[in-house]
Amino acid sequence: MNDIRFGNVEATFMIVNAMSMQLFLGLPRRMTEAGGPAGWMIPLYTLIISLIIFFFISKLYSKFEGKDLIDIAQVAGGSIGRLVIGIIFILNYIFILSVLLRIFGEDIKIFALNQSPLSFVIMFFIIVMIIASYVGIESIVRINAIILPITAVALLIVFLGNIHFMDATNLLPIFGTGIDKIFVKEISRISIYSALSSIFFITPFVGNKKDFKKIGYNSLIITGILLTLGTLLYILVVPYPTSTEYFIPYLHLARYVAFGRFFQRIESIFILMWTLAAFSYLSAGLYLLLYVIKKTFKLEYYQPLTIPVAVILFTICFWPESLMSSVRIEGEIVRRFAWIVTFVVPIAVLIIANLVIRKKGGDKCGGKV
Repeated sequence: MNDIRFGNVEATFMIVNAMSMQLFLGLPRRMTEAGGPAGWMIPLYTLIISLIIFFFISKLYSKFEGKDLIDIAQVAGGSIGRLVIGIIFILNYIFILSVLLRIFGEDIKIFALNQSPLSFVIMFFIIVMIIASYVGIESIVRINAIILPITAVALLIVFLGNIHFMDATNLLPIFGTGIDKIFVKEISRISIYSALSSIFFITPFVGNKKDFKKIGYNSLIITGILLTLGTLLYILVVPYPTSTEYFIPYLHLARYVAFGRFFQRIESIFILMWTLAAFSYLSAGLYLLLYVIKKTFKLEYYQPLTIPVAVILFTICFWPESLMSSVRIEGEIVRRFAWIVTFVVPIAVLIIANLVIRKKGGDKCGGKV
């Protein structure tokens, strides 16, 4: 594992793919439910808040270059600190991955494999996740670096194909459901950038360990632009409140695309790109979960855990009663409270670890500590 290395671009693409997957999962619809015609403002202003928070995180992280959050938790609180923080992230990743696994499986069943049992569809995702985890994080991030540009091109085609349907009056009133509703009550929507938490565990694998800050900023900015423009396009094409009705907004937009007589039914390509992006997301998520388990409990190998953990995810993903229950959990729990694990927990660990280093007189983690 010490020999695994990949570049900043690959790391950035992996994080961007994880965060921007929400465009396929109904984020534009949720933003319009929250802000009405001004729903596009929510990803933008939560991006600004996330950048400010990450600024403080990067400052606190400066003494721990090349260390993951589990290592820092060890400095902050010894073995107990390592176990507590590790278990928090293990439970967090298990919860999120199982919910999204169910949603991905249900969506593919509805739109592509409606005659197949749900367990059969989800099994395909599980098999890919297991294979990818055995191959390792280096291959996963490099595949992400290939899939993300392809997915971006597919989204660009959807953008271009819907230009003539856009209507600027759909953005009125400018502040939608109200300034207080958008900028105060929806502040918890910074959770849409919760996948940034993966940066705390891939840092040891990045070739240039000093680029933690660059990877974080680039990932947030690129994702913020994608989510903001993606939501804005949806609102420009589909007027409020009709925009709150479509389950997968971009599949609906893809059906509008038609370039001449021979380039129609673009949603079939859209589903393929969306599935590839989902495979990449879930594979990276399973690997990070296994990595956190390995570091938390100081295991020598993670591979023997791959199949058991995948089976656990497969089992838990069927706990919600229906697809709508899963969507409600993802929208009202994951995307509202995940910011606590992504931002609050790392800040608390970093503050305590910095105080410990200062108390012991060390300038760097691993110096005099």
